[in-house]
Amino acid sequence: MGKRGPAGKPTSLRILHGDRKERINDAEPVPPAVEIVPPEWLSEKGRAIWDRLAPGMISRRV
Repeated sequence: MGKRGPAGKPTSLRILHGDRKERINDAEPVPPAVEIVPPEWLSEKGRAIWDRLAPGMISRRV
């Protein structure tokens, strides 16, 4: 059976809302700040998918 109750808030929202310190995840991974480029070995179809999905994911810092 899955977890009950509402989904948890992201850490950034917890900080903004002033949650207690013990409720804030200090070890949350942070994506790199460098530009993310597609790998060289990506096929043409893979590159088309990258070009479609990557900008949204990068802007959301996923």
